[in-house]
Amino acid sequence: GVQHIGKVKYKDIVYSTLAIIVLIAIMQKFATNKMSEMTIYFSLGACIIWCIALLAIQNSKLSKSIIGLIMMCLIFSESIISGCVSYKFTQPQTPYTENIPNITKAVEYIDENKDGLYRTEQTKLLTRNDPCIYGYDGMSTFSSMAYENFSQCQYSLGMFGNRINSFTYNTQTPVYNMMYGIKYLIDNDKAELSDNYYKLVYTTEDQKQTQVYENKYALPLCFTVPESIKDWDNTEGNPFDVQESLIDNASGVSDVFVPVKYLNTQTESCVCEDITENGLYYISSTGTGSVTVTIETVKDSNIYVYADSKAVSNVTYYFNGGEESVNQSTSTPYIYDLGYHDKGESIRVSLDLAGSDSGDSTLKFYAYNIDNDVLNSAYEMLELGAMNVTNHTDTKIEGTINAGYNGYIYTSIPYDEAWKVYVDGNETEVQALGKGRGEDSNTDACQLIIPTTQGEHEITMKYRPGGIMLGCIISAAGILLLILSYLLKKWVNTHNDGNAK
Repeated sequence: GVQHIGKVKYKDIVYSTLAIIVLIAIMQKFATNKMSEMTIYFSLGACIIWCIALLAIQNSKLSKSIIGLIMMCLIFSESIISGCVSYKFTQPQTPYTENIPNITKAVEYIDENKDGLYRTEQTKLLTRNDPCIYGYDGMSTFSSMAYENFSQCQYSLGMFGNRINSFTYNTQTPVYNMMYGIKYLIDNDKAELSDNYYKLVYTTEDQKQTQVYENKYALPLCFTVPESIKDWDNTEGNPFDVQESLIDNASGVSDVFVPVKYLNTQTESCVCEDITENGLYYISSTGTGSVTVTIETVKDSNIYVYADSKAVSNVTYYFNGGEESVNQSTSTPYIYDLGYHDKGESIRVSLDLAGSDSGDSTLKFYAYNIDNDVLNSAYEMLELGAMNVTNHTDTKIEGTINAGYNGYIYTSIPYDEAWKVYVDGNETEVQALGKGRGEDSNTDACQLIIPTTQGEHEITMKYRPGGIMLGCIISAAGILLLILSYLLKKWVNTHNDGNAK
């Protein structure tokens, strides 16, 4: 287009501009809900600017390169502005920005005081990518670059997610927090975090008074585990079984999760089997009604619940004799922390079926207490092999580790063949842990683990994406060809001008 722009006649530019203006005027009379005064005025303004620019180009002796640059700037500007003008916001921006100052202060405190390689999370996330928005090293992510096998694994562990490229943290069990390096929780919704598992370490000095809690059972991203870790069963189903299998095979300690006691089941305008224990149940709904289950705690500890059914739209938990309640949306299932409850306390769970599809369905329902004595034993065992991280960047981790036995260095890092690991200076082949998704469902493909032997070791982990060197070579070759092409064209033009003289 730039090569032949000089052949466009003045009258064609003017007539085309007038025709577009008439079209805009007609469209204004038949406006749709996507049109406004702003879009009309912007379209008229853009049309006039284009007309003036084209007429000016026709009337000047600018080089084709300059003309091309002007047109590119105009096209780019119009695309950016029209995109912003036509974009429709479905929610106000304020809830997403009002917490930035106080959460930033909380993150600054964490960065100044953390001594190792750990993760941070919030008790309530507003977006799937809050770690990116607020600048902390978190677990939650929603990205096309996320590892699908790792996403599936997180879903199996009871995280809110889609099994493909997204998983979102909600206050998880102490087992999950331990195994996935969660050391700090930023309480941004006044959650009542249990003293059994968390310690208040900081409160921001502002109106929000955002609190930072430290996980008492925090482990770094890397620590030693026995060879039995390869027996971990992360098959999707009961997320508590998946977590129990992980902690059992990592520490050799069993029964951290203790099933609650089921007292009775009541139904209203639906059919459901009596729920007498953790498991899968048949449910038939007409799109209305509810199922109410009463459970009783068997330990002085937090209770964690997981409910999953297409027939259930919302779950309400009543405790303290019905005086207190909390709600959970179950459009996507995830483990829900009901907080601390004394042994023998009853909790009424109301599963709302209103608005759901009618017909037959299934209900997965699991509720567990934590055996804190068993949890302590598991933590003490794993803490002995924690990696002392001496240096880390986005692509490199260095540290020392003291392995009490032959086994593996467990990491909560997604498996990627691009990782290179050196133990005492010698490159060691990395392995994967946890069955994947789809064609990898029978193959370990989720998390990075490193074979190790008993004793003290220096560990260096380096990450360089596959194909990056080839990409650099191709890019350099492309730039070189572009330069050579320019020089050759310049030489040809100079040679032709010399011959003409």
